[in-house]
Amino acid sequence: MKQNKAKKLRDKIIGTFVKQLKDSPFFRSEFLRSLKESLSILEGRRSIQSIICYGLGSFSQSVDIASRYQLALLVLLYQHLLDLRHELSQFVEIYDPSFDDIDRSTLLLFESPKFKIITENELCARSLARERADRVTLVYMPHMDKHFYNNLLGANWSQQGLKSMIILGNSFGEMIDTEIARSRRQRELHYINTLVNNFESNGSDNLHRPAKNKGEKALIETKIDDSSFEHSDVFNNLSFHSVCDIWVQENSPKISLHRLKSWQPSDSS
Repeated sequence: MKQNKAKKLRDKIIGTFVKQLKDSPFFRSEFLRSLKESLSILEGRRSIQSIICYGLGSFSQSVDIASRYQLALLVLLYQHLLDLRHELSQFVEIYDPSFDDIDRSTLLLFESPKFKIITENELCARSLARERADRVTLVYMPHMDKHFYNNLLGANWSQQGLKSMIILGNSFGEMIDTEIARSRRQRELHYINTLVNNFESNGSDNLHRPAKNKGEKALIETKIDDSSFEHSDVFNNLSFHSVCDIWVQENSPKISLHRLKSWQPSDSS
């Protein structure tokens, strides 16, 4: 019974949600344009080798179409990167604490990509740095709590770690903008705040001061216009994020200095 339900759900996601999304102006125009712009930063020197997905949410509940469209986007993203000849692992690693048995069984029935379900809650704090500098991990985190993005950055707060990932998730710039009047919470988002403001807002007296760094900006954020998509709460506020290589090289000593010694993965409270 469970396998039959899972198979029907997989077929529905592929036959309905993936198909609708693939044919939509949002995917064909806005998403692929933003993806191309984000990948151009790699300049042919690096390749996406793996994809990790956190926070998709349970898609087995028929009332939640957002998670189904977000899963469909993950499938299309993987297939498009294969078409671009990125040397992708055949597995996409995936985790959400709300996955039930039907969610997990459904994911295991997919073939392109195949899914590998992460067995424990990493709180998004996985180190992605690789021995080969030409390999990059794309982390897909649709609509997650700010702390989890900060956890991922904190776990990779090194010269090699910051160059080893592209994050597809909520706009970092908008996260910091919404925290302007809440300095304590802004300090809790230390790593996001540092990238957005180029080390120009690390103290309580200058949290609101605009960046004056004359060199390269740290954060390269490519926003995705979802206005053409019929469901306004599915892909709103999504952006691709990467860290500028030149900025990392210019600020390597600062990056080491501004790593929080007592950093631990926070919960979302």
